[in-house]
Formats: sequence, C-alpha cells, structure tokens
Amino acid sequence: MNKQFSTFINNLLLLLVPAYFIRFVIWFITLKINTGPEIIWKESSYSALKKLFIPNIFAQDHLLYGLLITFSITISAWLLCIILSSFLSSLSFSFKIVRIPVGIILWFSNFHLFFGFLFLFFLWGENIEPDWLWAALIVVLCNGSLQSMTKKFIEQMEQIFTKRYVLFAESQGISKWRAGIKELSIKIIYCSIELLPFFLLSTIIIELVFERLRGLGSILLDNIINIIDNSYDRIDEIFMIVLLLIAIVRIIKLISDWLESELKIN
Repeated sequence: MNKQFSTFINNLLLLLVPAYFIRFVIWFITLKINTGPEIIWKESSYSALKKLFIPNIFAQDHLLYGLLITFSITISAWLLCIILSSFLSSLSFSFKIVRIPVGIILWFSNFHLFFGFLFLFFLWGENIEPDWLWAALIVVLCNGSLQSMTKKFIEQMEQIFTKRYVLFAESQGISKWRAGIKELSIKIIYCSIELLPFFLLSTIIIELVFERLRGLGSILLDNIINIIDNSYDRIDEIFMIVLLLIAIVRIIKLISDWLESELKIN
C-alpha cells in the first residue's frame, strides 16, 4: 500500500512540477510586460499569487478537438511506421543483398520535418490535402522516425534469433521465425511504445506549418503569439495544453514500464 501511494505521489509530481514550471515562466513574463486593463489579477500580490497557483481548467476552448487532431496524426504515423519498419527490418535481416538499398531509404528518412513540408509545398503549394495524412507521412518519413524504429527491430531480431531455444528449434527443422515470433512480437510492441512520445513531439512540431490542422501544437503556438504580440493573458490555456501533453507522455511511460516488467517476469 505504501509503495502504491509512493508511486502515485511520484507520478503526480512528475506531472505537476514541469507543468507548473512552465506556468511560472508564462506568469512571470505576463507580470512583467505591459498589458491591458482587462488583466485585473496584476493589481495585487494576492491576486497574482492566486493566478499562479489556481488554474482555470476550462479556459481553453476546443482543447478536446485539438487533442483528437494531434492524437489521430500521432497514432496514424506510429502505426504506419510500425508496418514499414517491420517490413524493412525483416527484409534487411533475411536478405543481405537488400541491406544497402534499405540503408539508403533509411538515410533519406533523416531529413528534418520542415524539409518534408517544404517539399510538399514546392509540389502543390498551399493545396496540400488531406492535411492529416500528409502530416502523418512527414512524421514517418522525416526526422529519423523510420530509421530509429527499423534499427531497433533489427537489433531485436539479431538478439532473439541467436538464442539457444531458437537455434535448437532451427536444428530440428523448425523455422526461426516460427520459433521466435512470439517473443519478437512482444519486443517489437515494447520498442514501438517506447518511441511513441517521439511521434507525439514530431506531430506537435509539424502541426505548426499546417494552418488548417488545429491540433495542440497550433493552439499552443496561437496562445504564445497572443502573449507576445497582443499582451493577452494566456497562462491557463498554455498550462492546460502542457499539462495534457505531459500526462500523455507519462501514461505512455507507465505502459512501457509495465510491459518491460512483464517481459522480465516471462
């Protein structure tokens, strides 16, 4: 019971401390810049401290819609990358002749996200549709996502297919893929979940250049611009977006840790 409570407190602190640090930075900037008379909480120290520590959780409009957009692109890119990485890693591991072509493909996937967008913009201008699909493809095919996942899959294949039980099964005429597929599948799922926060971050970045994609990245950028250009109060809005993103990353980390512990037990 004490261990569960300690784990709960630890996860709560890991969630709130970075979120409140960001909140403090935005609060301090808003406090120091010249703002309009509508920001009444700056008139007294008590109101300012209350503003810092007590957020309005309903301040941001369309937050759930933005989450849906970001989540859809992230999961689409992640699943597509798993499929492509599984194919490329299996191909590269099984046939030495294709390792160089696969390596070239993976090298081209190292270009920055913005390069992928500029390439599409050069081809079609502003008429890039459907936005979410191209955004997901850029996340997969740029920024090294495909290369990282494929290399992790190949590493798992090399480790599993050299284990004694797989070698023994192969000596008995059983395919190494049939013998090791169960462990390989679990390890691939674990590696994929481990990389999921990277896909979320890439989605947040790519949303900034697709104007019609009103995901969390676009909403966050709009709030920051409103503070810089118009001196508006956007503390609660930015805090809720940051808190939501950190919560998603923590949930992914907990799932990854749980899966790792299950793998060790098995």
